[in-house]
Amino acid sequence: MKKKNSFVTNSSSSSFIIALSKISDDELHIIRVYLDGDANLKDGDVYSYEIDYVLGIIRGFTSMDDRYFFNFLKSISLDHLVMWTE
Repeated sequence: MKKKNSFVTNSSSSSFIIALSKISDDELHIIRVYLDGDANLKDGDVYSYEIDYVLGIIRGFTSMDDRYFFNFLKSISLDHLVMWTE
């Protein structure tokens, strides 16, 4: 059950995968800072993720509105590297 605290344009949840082989260590750091930071509080959006070095991926989940994370990735030119699922 989803609980909304404010209006969002896309109230679905999504999972995402990013291949570690496609990003630099600096880009990984930037993504981790974003996912660990205040972005988790924006409009009730919640991110969870794990880095699986065996599979070579970042596997994560957004709830409520994934456009914030997508826009962040777009701002650092990595949006084309993400595979989204619902």
